Amino acid sequence: MPSHKETISRVTRIVEKYSGLFALLGFMTLYMIIRISLANRTSLTSMVIDLVAAYFIVFGIWYIRKHDRFTKSVLRYDFLAKKFPAYTHFFPYLMLFFGLLLHVHKLTLVVLCTSIVLYTERLVSLVGFHKHGLLQRIKKAVSRQYPHKVILAECLYATLVPLSALLLLTLR
Repeated sequence: MPSHKETISRVTRIVEKYSGLFALLGFMTLYMIIRISLANRTSLTSMVIDLVAAYFIVFGIWYIRKHDRFTKSVLRYDFLAKKFPAYTHFFPYLMLFFGLLLHVHKLTLVVLCTSIVLYTERLVSLVGFHKHGLLQRIKKAVSRQYPHKVILAECLYATLVPLSALLLLTLR
């Protein structure tokens, strides 16, 4: 059984390792709480739209801040980015723009349909069987050769497609 100091040390390392992801999820949660309380949005459709808007805004800003790392990472696995490298430069701004449009509930259906197409392409690229695909990263993570937070972020990222599809179904 580990000692008290070892346990505290382990917990500290985990918090430090995943602090960026925790902060992003915290910002998304804060956005949702503010939107629900101030805008009095209680319907499922409005809450899902606000969740997707929060995702786009928070991760759009994060990708803009980490632009060089984001560009290098996406160019390794994304099929569309490999064909059109300029895509990696405007994608974070597109995410932020989509988030702002959803925030003000403008062009909701257009934004969601576009995001489903883009995120389905990204999901197929992420899960791909090539050497940088998610399946290979999971194998490396299991053998401790790849950071777990990247896999967590990519799995969170891949959930946007089903959320958008659910939202489209509830809008009908």
